[in-house]
Order: sequence, then C-alpha cells, then structure tokens
Amino acid sequence: MGVKEDIRDLSPVNSLLIGGVIMALYYFLFFDTGATQVLEAANVQAEINTTAASLSAVKAAMADTTAFERDAKNIQKDMEHLLSYMPVELDLNEVQKLLTIKLSETNNQLQNMRNENVTSRFPGYTEQGLDVLSAGTFHDIMSFLSSVTEMNRILDFKTMEFESMGLVNEVTMVQFHALISVFSKNSPEAEKKPEGPK
Repeated sequence: MGVKEDIRDLSPVNSLLIGGVIMALYYFLFFDTGATQVLEAANVQAEINTTAASLSAVKAAMADTTAFERDAKNIQKDMEHLLSYMPVELDLNEVQKLLTIKLSETNNQLQNMRNENVTSRFPGYTEQGLDVLSAGTFHDIMSFLSSVTEMNRILDFKTMEFESMGLVNEVTMVQFHALISVFSKNSPEAEKKPEGPK
C-alpha cells in the first residue's frame, strides 16, 4: 500500500486529527500575525525620528556657526575701524593743533593748552593728557564739543568745568576747562617685556 491508499482509508476523525496537527504545526512554525513587522516598523520609525532630531540639531548648530562667523567678521571690521582712531604713533602736538583749529572755527578763544600727565587705564594703549582752558558762549563751547566728535581720534573728556565769566557785549561768556585724554596703541616693540638680568 502506498501513501495515497493510506490517506483514503483514514477515518474522518483521524483525518480531522491529522489535519488539526498539521494546522497547529503550521500555525506555530510558519504563521505570522504581523506583530514582528509592526514591531520592526516601530523601531525603524523611532530610528528615523532620532536621526531627524539629530539632523535638526546639526542644522541648527551649522546655522549658529554661520551666524557666529558673520558676527565675528562684523566685529573684526568694527574693531579695525575703532583701532584706526588709535594710531600706533601719536603726535600730541598734532592733536593740540587740531583742537586749536576746532576752537577757533567754533568762535572759542583758547586761553591755555598744556600737556598733562595721566595714568594709562588700558593695557596695550598709551594715554596722554591735555589740559585745555578756553572761553566762549555756551553755544560756542557746545559747537566745539560737537566738532571734536568729527576728529579721527578717540578723545576722552575726563573732566569738564564750566564757569560763567559774566556779560561781555551783552552776551554771557563761559570759561571752559577740560582734561582730555588722547589714546594711541602701543607698538609691538613696546608690548615686549624687557628681559631681567641673566
């Protein structure tokens, strides 16, 4: 007898039992409910979300870097412009001449201008002082102060004093006294520290 005859001779109950065993075996060994694929899909989606978040962080960091580099270049340009107002070699006599011209142009009368010793407040920069005494109307003095802002030098008015001189030709005259600091950048040679004894 062959397998075909054996199967034909099976009773319905035996056929049902063998079919049930084969079905159960198939179910446990081969049938997939899709739970594995759902789990794998969820894991892949989580990885995609993590990668997207990392990518967003990288893009934000790159944008920050680009903005930082742009801002650094702008600051560098501003600093170079600012440093042009503090020359390495400063001729204080030239500054005195410019201030004298500004006083004259604004109808102020220079009474006295002299060098004044001041302590340098910023490392790497030399600070020199000028003591200025002049007279004019309050408007003329304000015009002088305004015109000084047009100079290509950094000047610090450390002190300013105004004193009424009374009426002159029906105009109130004011005496203006100021201590002005003028700055220059130290040359690289001046920045070097002298060596001590060997």
